Amino acid sequence: MPEPPPPSGRYAGTRKPKGRRQRSGLATREFLHKTESAARAALPAELASSVSSRLRFSLLQLHFGDPTVHYEVWVQRRQGAIEVGLHFEGPDGERNRALLDRLVARGEQLMDALGLRIEPEVWTETWTRLHETMPLHEPLDEAFASGLGARVSAWVQACQPLLAGSPSPSERRKGVKARALHPAKRR
Repeated sequence: MPEPPPPSGRYAGTRKPKGRRQRSGLATREFLHKTESAARAALPAELASSVSSRLRFSLLQLHFGDPTVHYEVWVQRRQGAIEVGLHFEGPDGERNRALLDRLVARGEQLMDALGLRIEPEVWTETWTRLHETMPLHEPLDEAFASGLGARVSAWVQACQPLLAGSPSPSERRKGVKARALHPAKRR
């Protein structure tokens, strides 16, 4: 039987693919698994027992029964950033805007719990989010995952009580007052 031909093409041999660099530390997926474990460990028992999760590419999503309303950790290596936030990605744009507006109305309370970096945003025609972006620390390691898990837990503990119940019709009609939650913009 003849030997197969030697590998050819862009990824042949031991050469690294162009545009990729070797990273030390944890792979993104492993980092997000460790972040999830740390977040669950930092949550009160009643929240930890009812949270579900999804891991997609460079995203970790945690939700409490409705996957369209989820806490998200998004590792953005090319931008050198990590986003943490609460996303409203259901098909009903009015509901998503009403949920975001409910949180914006409690801006001072959320800033006290989460700090000044949180920002509301109408992301698409129907999707909204409340989020913060922070620098990505390379290499990804267990200590960073642990700290990020604690941050996700803080988001859940600050926001989840405010999400109880569906938005009322009057909340749906108000719409988002798309203003940033920064001290200079407080009233």
